[in-house]
Amino acid sequence: MVQFTSTNAIQRHAVQVERGQIQLTYLDRRRRLIAHLVNSAIAGGWLLAIVMIIWIEPWLLGKCGGTVGHLVVGARVVDHRSGGPISGQQASRRSHLQLLGILIIPVIINFMMVLFRADRRHLYDLWAGTVVVHDPRSFGERWEQANAEDRARRRS
Repeated sequence: MVQFTSTNAIQRHAVQVERGQIQLTYLDRRRRLIAHLVNSAIAGGWLLAIVMIIWIEPWLLGKCGGTVGHLVVGARVVDHRSGGPISGQQASRRSHLQLLGILIIPVIINFMMVLFRADRRHLYDLWAGTVVVHDPRSFGERWEQANAEDRARRRS
């Protein structure tokens, strides 16, 4: 038989349950709600990261030549062979392989590759045929150039 009793000795607003020899203390509602909110924020953060990697980053790579992080630090992702803009296929390949970056082993390998390779290319750069280079232009300049190129393509 389960018997519910409130107790202040173990935890304020907790509920103690006795089942034969076992005593359980349920978490109070406030702490349970906080735990749920933290878990939801983490899950939402992971979900947002996955959405960013799958859809938004390839679009930004193709449109502006870099992700938000690249744009902030003054970098651009280019084709390794030609040094020109990357294709949509390269952007998708590069971004989708980044999903493996969630796992710990690829993070360590990528970190080591950046430290020891002369061209500082990650695994996903090698697979996509891209390289990250310095580009001091601002986000606004890149955005305007990308829009001008889009308008020129539409007119043709």
